[in-house]
Formats: sequence, C-alpha cells, structure tokens
Amino acid sequence: MQVNSPFIFFEIKSYQSKNFADLMHAKSYEEIILDLMNESAIIFPGNYMHHDSQANGECDFEETKTHKKFDAKFLLSTEQGREIGSRNGNIVKFPYEMYNEASEYSQCIPEHGEKKVYELELYRIMERLILKNTTKDENLIFFIPYPIVCDFEKFPLAGAKDVLKAIYLMLEENHRDKCESIELYVVYVSFDNKAVLRNLKTDRREYFDCPKINEYVHYDVKVNNNI
Repeated sequence: MQVNSPFIFFEIKSYQSKNFADLMHAKSYEEIILDLMNESAIIFPGNYMHHDSQANGECDFEETKTHKKFDAKFLLSTEQGREIGSRNGNIVKFPYEMYNEASEYSQCIPEHGEKKVYELELYRIMERLILKNTTKDENLIFFIPYPIVCDFEKFPLAGAKDVLKAIYLMLEENHRDKCESIELYVVYVSFDNKAVLRNLKTDRREYFDCPKINEYVHYDVKVNNNI
C-alpha cells in the first residue's frame, strides 16, 4: 500500500504490508518495544523483562533490578482499531489520520492558541489511557508507528514544541498529579526511518534501526517541491 501525504515541507510515502493489522496485536508491538528498551542506554538504561502472564493485572515490562514498571499502549482510537482489524481492514486511512493530527496542531497555534490541543484525537486517546492507569507506579509507553513529528537522527529538534510536546504540556497542566507520579514515553518513527524512544517530560531521545517495524510499514520522506 502507498499513501502520499504532504507534511508541511515534506512529502511522506507510506508503504504498508498486508499484515499491518498484526502490528496492533500486543505480542507484536510489545516485542518491538522490549527490544528497543534493552538496546537503549539513555532513555531506558536498565535491563527489562516482559510479563508473559498478566492474569493478575501485571504490567507489560519490568526492570529486573529496580522493578520499575511499564505498560505499553498502541495509540489508536477504537474506530481506527476496528477499521484496521476488520476483515477488509482499511489500513490506508491510518497514516492519513496521523498526518491530519500533526497538521491540525500546526494550524491551531496561530489561529486559536494552544487551547485547541485538547481537541486533537491524539490528546484525547493519551488522556484517556493516562486516567485509566490507576496504578501510580506504572509508567506508560505510547507506540505510534508513524513519523508524527519532524524528527531526524542527525538533526533532532529536541526542545522544539511539536505536537507531542504540546500534548504533554497540556496533559501536565490538566493532570499534574498523574504526570508527576508516572513517566510518559513515546516510541515513533523518525523522518529517516529510525525508531525513536522519547521521554516526554525531559524531551530526551534515542534513535535506532528497527527492521521489525519495517516488516509492517516503511516510510519514504523527501522535500516537498510543491510548497
């Protein structure tokens, strides 16, 4: 599958395999996240294990020495999940909706101010998952298999207020107790097809090759000459 989307100054081409819906399964994306966590030396400096049995509400991942806990969440709305997972799943619609989320943010600052951030679907999904997480010691890792922000390994825009930073600041303002008691991370794809591990509170990032993500979806990004 190929999807062309103009992303401000860039054009994104998305090539999705027929088994893209399989990436939504917890076993698939949690395996990817665990591999990245154990490869990390900055964002996740420890050694991490996966709880294969979660019959008693165990977390997804745990650091083996400190026992720090983490839960992984695929950032999909109920409707997106239903569409992708159906027999005739619409996997093309997902990258368009992710593109629109980032585009809406870029438009809402000059026109309406940051109060519009809370109207983004991405904000609402993250807020719901944070509030649903009633355990104070379970940190959250959000998985977005899309280049949701303008990010490159060799040209990281750390500190810039992109849509993820804006969402975190809004979450921190509206749910300060939650944001202070747990840490929030995002795993997404950079414009040069790296997997990015990002701590939303500190804005620190790490970049990794991740062929497992490319088995499901791959992005080509180039300068949009039509701007």
